[in-house]
Amino acid sequence: MGNTNNKSQANLLKIKREQPNQLGESSTSSSVEKENSTFDSIFYKGDKIEVKIKNKDQIKHLAKLNPKATSITIDALFVDKTREYIIGALSTKFKDMKYLSQLNLTLTSCRDKGIQILFQSLKNLKTLSHLNLTLVQSKELTDEGIRNLSLGLKELSFLTSLTLSFPCCNKITDKGIQSLSYGIKNLSRLSTLNLNFPYCKTITDQGTKSLSLSLRHLGNISNISLGFPSTEISNQSIQNLSSVLKRLSSLTALDLRFSLCRNVCDKGLETLSSVIRQNSSLTLLNLDFFQCEEVSDFGLKSLTSVFKDVSSLSSLGLNFYDCKNIGDIGLESLSTEMKHLKGLISLNANFSYCNKITEKGVKNLSRRLNRLTSLSKVDIKFSKCKQVSEKTINKFQNILQKN
Repeated sequence: MGNTNNKSQANLLKIKREQPNQLGESSTSSSVEKENSTFDSIFYKGDKIEVKIKNKDQIKHLAKLNPKATSITIDALFVDKTREYIIGALSTKFKDMKYLSQLNLTLTSCRDKGIQILFQSLKNLKTLSHLNLTLVQSKELTDEGIRNLSLGLKELSFLTSLTLSFPCCNKITDKGIQSLSYGIKNLSRLSTLNLNFPYCKTITDQGTKSLSLSLRHLGNISNISLGFPSTEISNQSIQNLSSVLKRLSSLTALDLRFSLCRNVCDKGLETLSSVIRQNSSLTLLNLDFFQCEEVSDFGLKSLTSVFKDVSSLSSLGLNFYDCKNIGDIGLESLSTEMKHLKGLISLNANFSYCNKITEKGVKNLSRRLNRLTSLSKVDIKFSKCKQVSEKTINKFQNILQKN
């Protein structure tokens, strides 16, 4: 098995700022890229703007952004020492932006006061429907900052899509999650919610309980993505969330990430199965149990046993990387139950470092996959499974490519 530190680094690289590509590829003829002393780069496409900032001198030129823009993406990921200047410049500019409907912000090292200033200015954006905020390495951000954020959310009643990500914000506790929940429950028009708390070590089951209570107020929600990688949550958190998720009749896409959660085991997967069974309209399901070492074949069998109840599923993602107790029994259940997913188009699964999986299990899965004629995109990994040879893995991958 690979070095533990290398795995942790690899997992850190998986933390992505989930920003929709508003401008398309920068190489398209409809986009114009300007490289000058004003910004490191600006991309224009009609009334949509993408800006990348790398130093303090560039910040003052935010005032020159077109006030009629409908979509703005600002990436200030590498400017640790200029956080207050950026937020101040943005807050001033937002007062003039009467047409802005989509805002994507990636900021570094934010503090409580900065969040307060930012959200006080956002309340002026009466047309804002999509908000995507990632606060990278904001180690000084506390529950007070999250309270400020929540108070601001209450003013954004027209939001239909909300993405908030707080990687490595270790001062955010259950109290902060409770404050955030108060803000979210008032967003009655919300159809998409994405919350991510990777490596927020002080979040526990109590925080997810508060969050669950707010979700029940979102009657129009259809797309939910929740991530708690490397937090202190347990099976109880899955129970908290499941009690509400199973009641959301309009839910069509569900993405839950529990990677590196040492307190999650088969009981949690069994609970999730009841959610899947009762949300028969799901078209997308993604579940991440990266390095959840207490998850075993029993948990995987619980999940796959409900495939017959979600025949509408078109996209399935399963991550069991380094789940040491996943073996041929669980893989056999996956192979067998997938026959019910007759509309499945995309399948992505990772069983790397699952050392109980043997060549027999891989070959059996390969045969069953050939019967799923609807599949057009398949990516299944068995890297470093000790009982599976490189030859078998390569043969399996070749079969997938041919299909």
